[in-house]
Amino acid sequence: MINFYRSKSSFNSKNLTDFIDTRECVEIKKHIYSVLENDPLFHRPEGNQSLDDIRKRTHLQAKRFIDYGFFNDHRGKTLPLYYQALVTALVQYDICVLFKSTISVHFFGACIRGLGTDEQQKYFDDACDEKLSGCFALTEVAHGTDAKRMRTTATYDPRTKEFILHSEDFESAKCWIGNLGQGATHATVFAQLVTPDGKRQGLHAFVAPIRDPNTFLAYPGVLVGDMGEKIGLNGMDNGFCMFNQYRIPRENLLSKYGEVSEDGQYYSMIKDPNKRFGLLFYSLYFWLRVWWGSGP
Repeated sequence: MINFYRSKSSFNSKNLTDFIDTRECVEIKKHIYSVLENDPLFHRPEGNQSLDDIRKRTHLQAKRFIDYGFFNDHRGKTLPLYYQALVTALVQYDICVLFKSTISVHFFGACIRGLGTDEQQKYFDDACDEKLSGCFALTEVAHGTDAKRMRTTATYDPRTKEFILHSEDFESAKCWIGNLGQGATHATVFAQLVTPDGKRQGLHAFVAPIRDPNTFLAYPGVLVGDMGEKIGLNGMDNGFCMFNQYRIPRENLLSKYGEVSEDGQYYSMIKDPNKRFGLLFYSLYFWLRVWWGSGP
């Protein structure tokens, strides 16, 4: 049917596509389509599949797509629209494969790269080497992505040199987090940092181990839930989590722009809390743009 209407147009649709996307990017998409078409793992299954089967299949497809090396292609550094072509091609196949293949390294990794110190880059390296599976835990039930109103707290205890992550109620639960439902072992958790004097120092990011990497059971003090079936997004295991006085080491605060000393003193080179808040998300945006603009 679509070919009939294309034949009625007053212009050549292929020429228009080449003009908008560039010929190089059109060829990139064709190559990706060809690779997926010739790989049995990406062939459409027949009949109905269970939610578990869909997720297992998506996980295997994401790993296979990463192994093909499209995310590390040198053309990403020279063609401005390369990653747009890659994302478009993969979304047209299955957006869940795109999400599953990028959340751990690109989103969890953006937090580490943008907000962590040099010593904390080990988490990024482990995500790239698949020694851990990460997720990006910002959104909460009560306020969505209204970051200034996040209610999860991270209170520093100078006696043990630990932060205590806590969710006051279900409205403060981290919610709709991609990769958290079943697969994530670690999360970058955005929480209000509270120093021993009771003062809130604003939103900060923390690396929180969520599950044992061998058993995939949640650690004591962490309640994790799977959000189940979703229309058009069943390959992605979105989840929620709550913390009950859950302790993590002081070193797990991503402390590029703000840190807490062993005795509980807060330090930051940026004194204005509003500027510090803005820089928090600017750094994340910057690293995401670095990846999607010029490759991982």
